[in-house]
Amino acid sequence: MKDSIYFISINEYERMRKKLSPYQQSLFDFLYCTGARITEAFKVKQRHFNLEKNTVFIPTLKNPRHPLREVRLVPRNLTLLDNIRLAVEDSDEEFVWQKPSYKEPRHYAWELSKKYFNCTTHSFRHTHATMLVRDYGANLHELMQEMGWTDPKPAMIYVQYSFGESLEKKINEYALKNAL
Repeated sequence: MKDSIYFISINEYERMRKKLSPYQQSLFDFLYCTGARITEAFKVKQRHFNLEKNTVFIPTLKNPRHPLREVRLVPRNLTLLDNIRLAVEDSDEEFVWQKPSYKEPRHYAWELSKKYFNCTTHSFRHTHATMLVRDYGANLHELMQEMGWTDPKPAMIYVQYSFGESLEKKINEYALKNAL
């Protein structure tokens, strides 16, 4: 298990995102507000968004039984949500974030993440999971649903320090309850 998880605070995020282009900002705003994997973000289409409900159906690449999962766009900052809305509404293409023509999209995003945020794109997923638990009080079942997990064990990696020792107890209780 990892000893530490890189967490991106809203202040740190706001400071670093100013260096990005509007296209790049909207992509990273989406990662920050949804916890989507970078490969999932590049598969999101305009029709996946419900901007009235602030939700998006994210293509789930790791769970073929459930090809889409509904995720709330968590309003950490209204500017971030507005930027995502603009990207969706202004996109002329089927996919909201088109593949940059010169690179594999996940490598492109990873390079930007390392350059401007000094972390990987997966750190945005860590941040989202941690904030759901710590700031919004998501329980284990809600966290698993939001993040697209079928096994409760990844929750230990993502939010261990939010719960401390009680997380392992909660996961064991969940596993026992669902095994019966």
